[in-house]
Formats: sequence, structure tokens, C-alpha cells
Amino acid sequence: MQGMTNSIGFPGRRFVTAGLALLGMAFTASATANGCVILGSTSKFTVGQGTPVLIPGNASEGDVIKTGMGNSGGNQWQMTCDPGTYSFVARHVPSSSGDIVPLRVAGFGVASGVGIRLSVREHGSGSDGAMHRFPWTVRRTFDEDVKVSFTDDLQYELIRMSGELYYGAIEPVQVGTSYVEGGDGEYRSIWINDLSFSRPSCGIEGGDGFMREVALGTHSSSVFARPGDASPWVPFALTSANCSDPGGVFADITFGFAHDADADDSTLFAMPTGKVKGVGIEVAQDNVDSTSFVPGVKGTMPAVSTGNHYKFKARLKRTTAALQAGSFRRATIVMVEFR
Repeated sequence: MQGMTNSIGFPGRRFVTAGLALLGMAFTASATANGCVILGSTSKFTVGQGTPVLIPGNASEGDVIKTGMGNSGGNQWQMTCDPGTYSFVARHVPSSSGDIVPLRVAGFGVASGVGIRLSVREHGSGSDGAMHRFPWTVRRTFDEDVKVSFTDDLQYELIRMSGELYYGAIEPVQVGTSYVEGGDGEYRSIWINDLSFSRPSCGIEGGDGFMREVALGTHSSSVFARPGDASPWVPFALTSANCSDPGGVFADITFGFAHDADADDSTLFAMPTGKVKGVGIEVAQDNVDSTSFVPGVKGTMPAVSTGNHYKFKARLKRTTAALQAGSFRRATIVMVEFR
């Protein structure tokens, strides 16, 4: 019987010891969780432009594409903390040791080739007022029960990363969080919202409303003896602007509108009413094929880099109408759209 008593007593002591260990673990976790408690006011930021951010195709790795401030849906956070020392952590989502979070194109799951770098400045008692880059941890010690309250400024930088560039809407995901280690939740969150990347559009020197005059010269009526006869070509050009990366970009160019066409030859621009008759203006691309630009019909050319030219030429050409000499000045609208 004595041996049986020893046999039963030993397992009993093991069971009690295990139970005490479990109770001790539960008590420790509960005490830490109550160290700092959020009072319901948290800091929430979104990064989004509404309009696309232009990402140059020739940007180098590490280039800062854009710097801005986060849009705040409430930039104040409050909590109460028991006496003790606490780690206030600001990190990326997902967590990373680097300071840049890669951004991905929505719907495709591919890295855009651009990342975001986050920094925050806290305003409040005990803050140094400096801008701190994520990831960032600050230790704060409180000697008594205290209410902690800060307001935040969030700064972001869009950084060119390695790899191919992909354009489009960016996944609307959380990219940053802040919390107290052992606390009861996050007191700051940063999200991507309505952010998209686009390739910069090229332009034309002079911008909207520029004027270009092309002098077609003075010619004898004998030059236009028969329908189809034409004066010599006169070259002119439009100069490319803001187009450092034209690869894969096309310019859709339209001269005038359909109602600008000559009544007898729709490929020509009509003369102003009551002026010269029997001729029209022919506009063409200045290439070996002399590709014509019909009034109101777009023609497509590969985009050229800044300072280079879209080359054209113009001339007078006889129609089937009776010839009438005179002078003229004709305005024509030119529309250029890049894609």
C-alpha cells in the first residue's frame, strides 16, 4: 500500500505544478495587455492622388518620383498607460527591415517598380518634433498612470525600385501601422487609396493655343493648268516638348475638321470663301511616301523626344473647279493627342 501511495502522489504533484505554470502565463499576458489602452481615437492616413502620378520611364533606381503628405481621416491618437516603459513601434505592412514597401498593380499582382517610403512626425508632450522614417521604435517611460495624446503628420515618398515599370491602379492595401508592444491594438494606420501610376504624356512646344504660319508662296496660274497640278512642297514642323521617354508612345495628329475639306476634293483644305478658287491646300507628312493628312482625319506618328520634330509639308493643288487668282490666309486647327 505504501508503494501505491507514492505512485499516486507523484503524478498528483506534477499535475498541480503544470496548472500553476499555466496560471502564471495567463496572468503575465493580462498584465502586459493592460499596460497601454487605446481610448478610441486613432490616427488614420491614406495615400492617394485622385489623378495619376506620372512615372518617367527613364527614372533610375532610387530616384524620388514624388513627395507628399498623407490624407488624414483623423490624425490624433489617445491612450492611457500604466507606469512602466513601453516600446512604441511604427513599421510597414507587411513587416520589412528595409525602408521601402513595394507597390503592386491592382488586378495583376505584379510589382509596379515603384515603392513607398513612410515618415511620421508626432506632436505632443515628450515628442522630439522630428520626422522619423519607418520602421521606427521609440521607448517611452511613465512614472504614473498617464493619458498619452499625440497628433501626427505623415509624409510619403514614391521611390523608383529595380525591375520593370508597370502602370495602372495600385492595390488599395495597408502599408503602415503603429502600436505599443503588448498593447491592445494599432493607434496609427496608413493605407493606399485611389493611387495610380501613369506614363508622362508628351507635348508640343508652345502648348495649347500656339500659332505657326506656313507661307505657301506666290505662283503663276500656269502652275495650275490642269487638275492635280501642284506648287512645290513647303516644309514645316511641330517641335516635341516634355517627352524624355517617347518609346512606345504614339502621337495622333489631326489637321482641321471634316467640314474644312474642299467641295471638289475632300483630301484638300478648302480656300476661304470669296478668295482664291480652283485650288486647295494639301498637307502631308514629310516622308518618302508623302502620307496625306485629310481634313478631320487623324494620322499617327511615333512620338519623338524633346526638341525633335514632327515633320510635315504643305502645297497648293489644283481642283476641278474654275481657277481664280488672288491671295488668301487660312487658319487651321491642329490637334495632337498622345497615347
